[in-house]
Amino acid sequence: PKKFLAMKEETHNQECSHICAFSAFVDAYKKIFTYNARTTRYEFWSFKLINLIFSLIILGGLLIASNYTSSLVIGSVVIGFALIEFLVYIALFARRLHDTGRCAWKGFFGPMVYSLIIYLVAIGCFKYLNNNFDIFDEQYALTFAVFSLFILVVWTINTYYSIKTLIVSFFFEEDKKENEYGMPKLINTEYQNKSVRFASIYFVILMFLAVIMKV
Repeated sequence: PKKFLAMKEETHNQECSHICAFSAFVDAYKKIFTYNARTTRYEFWSFKLINLIFSLIILGGLLIASNYTSSLVIGSVVIGFALIEFLVYIALFARRLHDTGRCAWKGFFGPMVYSLIIYLVAIGCFKYLNNNFDIFDEQYALTFAVFSLFILVVWTINTYYSIKTLIVSFFFEEDKKENEYGMPKLINTEYQNKSVRFASIYFVILMFLAVIMKV
């Protein structure tokens, strides 16, 4: 068993040694439906940086293509690309949370989904009350206040878990031991992690400043 574990670890380290920024970007799209696995901070930030550049290229291409094709085609491409990006990021966040030793569904996505469903139902009921009852009635005023407070509480819960997901996946360290989601990828140095992370953040800041200055 020890020899088998040693061979398994050696094979795993050899696979990790080939991880680079671009391979992390490609790997994220390959694992679009893979949730029960791990993604390191280096892979996470590498994907975000290259995918941001990739998205800008796609956006530029669509702007050029809009002069030659119909808006329906452009809109369909945008919706398709946005859907793929959404699925990729959901899986990526799940794997990154698993890499920190946390369960993505129980600790993060579950409460977010439940609170979002309750929020949408509450908004629907709120609109129904607003359209079918007299707004000057005292009972309506009490119902309005209760629904408003309930919607605020549910929205706060969803916001809390959304921010928690971002903070943990962006900055928390990897689980140094093997867990139920796989072996740790400790081959990447802290220098690599910081370099890609800061490059991603600076790139986003530069884009934000460029938009502000243009406006």
